[in-house]
Amino acid sequence: MEQFFKLTVTFHIIMRLTFLCNTQRISNVAGQLDDYTDFSLEEEIASVQRQRRSDNACLWRSVEVKISWLHAAPFVYQNSCTSRTERHNPIVTGIFHDIVKNAIGFCCNKFSDSSIPPIRYLQRAKNLNALQEVLFRGGANMIIPVHSDERVYGGDRFPFVKILDSPGVVLIQRRSSIYHWKLVLKALLGTWPVVIMAILLSCVAGVVIWILDLSHNTEQFSRTFHRGVFQGFYWAFVTIATVGYGDKVPKSTIARSFAVLWITIGVALCAVMTAVLSSALTTTESEKYDFTNKWTGVLKDSVAFEDAINLAGANLRTFKDPDEMYDALENDNGIDGILEEFFIGTESVRMRNMSQKLSVIKFFGHKRPFGVAYWLNLFANENIADCFSHVIKIRHNEVLKTTINYTRATRAGSEQNAFKVFDSQSPVFVACAVGLSIIVLVCLAAGRLASFLITKRPKSQQERSDLATDPEIDLEEITE
Repeated sequence: MEQFFKLTVTFHIIMRLTFLCNTQRISNVAGQLDDYTDFSLEEEIASVQRQRRSDNACLWRSVEVKISWLHAAPFVYQNSCTSRTERHNPIVTGIFHDIVKNAIGFCCNKFSDSSIPPIRYLQRAKNLNALQEVLFRGGANMIIPVHSDERVYGGDRFPFVKILDSPGVVLIQRRSSIYHWKLVLKALLGTWPVVIMAILLSCVAGVVIWILDLSHNTEQFSRTFHRGVFQGFYWAFVTIATVGYGDKVPKSTIARSFAVLWITIGVALCAVMTAVLSSALTTTESEKYDFTNKWTGVLKDSVAFEDAINLAGANLRTFKDPDEMYDALENDNGIDGILEEFFIGTESVRMRNMSQKLSVIKFFGHKRPFGVAYWLNLFANENIADCFSHVIKIRHNEVLKTTINYTRATRAGSEQNAFKVFDSQSPVFVACAVGLSIIVLVCLAAGRLASFLITKRPKSQQERSDLATDPEIDLEEITE
C-alpha cells in the first residue's frame, strides 16, 4: 500500500511539472522546481492517509441501516399504524430497537469518523418466512427479532448476534363465563376439608358441653340425649363461627372453662377456613389443559413450534400470521389454546386483554437465544462488525435494564388481569350483584304485598282479645 501511494505522489509531481513547462517560462519553471527540492514524500503519504481516514464510513455501500421487522412485543413493536406514512416509515420501539440503536451508535463513533448512520424500519413483515426472505433478497440489511437457527443464520453470510435468552414458552387459553363460574365452584368445593373438620369438632364439643353442664343447666341443655347433644352441637358451631348468639350459655365452672378453650380453638379454625376460601377465590389457576383432546395454535417455524411438536399426542394447528392466530383463539375459531414465546405471549395477552378474554395458564421452560441477523457486508470494516457483536455481550447489564423497563408493564398487567371474584369488573361479581339486586326487589315487593293482605284481613274475636291483652300493641293503630 505504501508503494502505491509513492507511485501516486510521483505521478502527481510529473503532471505538475508538465503543466508548468507548458504555461510558464523556463526561468519560472526553475523557480518552481526550487520549491520541490524541500518536498517530503512521507508527509504527502501521511496527508493522503489522513484524507482517506476522514472519508471512512460506518457502513459499506449504504447510507442507512434498513431493518425489516416482525411485530413481537416487547422485543420490537409499533404502538399504532393508522396513516399511510406510518405504514411505510413506521415508528418502532422495543427492547431490540434500543439495544441495536445504542450499539451501532457506539461502534460507529469509535471506529469511523463519519456520523452515525440513520436507522430506517421497513414495512412490517407478516411472518417469519417473509422476514427471512427480505434479508436473503437484499431488501434489508438487518432483521429483528430472530432466534438462533444454525440452518439459516450464522457463518460467513448472515451473522447472528444474541441480545437475550428467552426462558421458554407459555400456554395461553381463552376465558369464558362458564370458566369463571367453574373457578368459583372449585374454590367453594376446595374448602370442604376445613368445613368437615369444623363440623366434626363441633359434634365432639357439643357432647362434652352437654355432659359438663347437664346437672347445672337443664333449661338450655335437655336431659334427653338426642335433644341435649343437638343443643350442645348448636352452641359449639355458633361459638366456633365466632357468631355467639347468646341464647345458650354454659353455667357451671367446668363448662365455662371448656367454653374458653373452645372459643380459642374456634377463632383459629375460623381463621384457617377464611384464609383457605379467600386464597381459593383469588387464585388464577385453571383446569388441566389436555393437549390430546384440544386443538392448540402455534406459529410455524417459531420456537413454540419446536416445543409443540415434542408434545406427545398434541393436536396442532399452525399459523403464519400471529394476528390471525390470536383472533382465532379469541373468537373460538378452531383452537382452544396458543403456545407462544414467554415474553411475546405475556405481552400479547396484556395488550389484547381489554375484555379479559385471554389468560396465561402454564409455562414450559426451554432456554433459547433471541437477537438480530444482518448481512456480513453491512459494516465498512471488521472492527465495526466485531464491535457490534461484542458490545452487546459486554453490556449485559444495559440489556437487562432495558428488558426490565419494557417488561415492567407486562408484569403489572398480569397482576391486574388476575381473576378475582369480588373484583368490581369480574363477570362473576357483576352477575351476582345483579341477581341479588333482583332478589332483593322481589322480596321487598312480596313483603309489601303480604303486609297489605295481612293488615286488611278481618280479624277474629279471639285475635282481637289477644291483641287487647298485649301491652306492647297500640289498639288505636290496629283500629286505623
